[in-house]
Amino acid sequence: GTDSNTLTGSYIENLSGSVVYLDSGSDRYTISQSTLISNANGSAVTLSGADLNTVSDCYIENLNGGGVNLGTNSDYNSIIQSTIVVKRSVDRALFVTGDSNTVTASYLENLPGDGILLDSGANNNIFSQDVVLTSAGSHYALYLYNAKANRVEDSIIRNIAGFGAYMETASNGNLIIRSTITSDSTSANQPALFVGYSSSNTILDSYIQGSTA
Repeated sequence: GTDSNTLTGSYIENLSGSVVYLDSGSDRYTISQSTLISNANGSAVTLSGADLNTVSDCYIENLNGGGVNLGTNSDYNSIIQSTIVVKRSVDRALFVTGDSNTVTASYLENLPGDGILLDSGANNNIFSQDVVLTSAGSHYALYLYNAKANRVEDSIIRNIAGFGAYMETASNGNLIIRSTITSDSTSANQPALFVGYSSSNTILDSYIQGSTA
């Protein structure tokens, strides 16, 4: 990989693969004020072992795959004031297995699938002033699996038809503060908030509501 490159004010489309792929050692990139469009399996933006990169004021869309993938050993990256839209049930707007990343003032949407997935090893990530929207039964607006010490603050997490926030399998020590988590699902088995086999999580000053149907 190479370091410290800048992409600004651009429109990039790749209908057969990733639009941006930063591999190991591709650090300190800045991608700003750009539109990134994909229509393929995989993610529109993928970081694999890439650190200290910034995506700001961007629109990212994948019609047939995932949005952004912050992979293993992709740490200390930032997504700021950006929009990520995905339109496929088997994918996520944001998939994270890296550590200490931040997503701020961004909008993430995947109506037929999952919004954000923090998978095993995704620790110490911060989500602040974000909106996450999904509309899919048996899917999750926010899903943590063996993900620890993450923080969600001042955010809106909503699933119109399924789970709101779901934490399971040693997802310990996470914090949700000053946030709204809702599920409009009519199923009692798909609540706004579910915590299973996890401990030491904290929810403060937040509004949580499942369907009243």
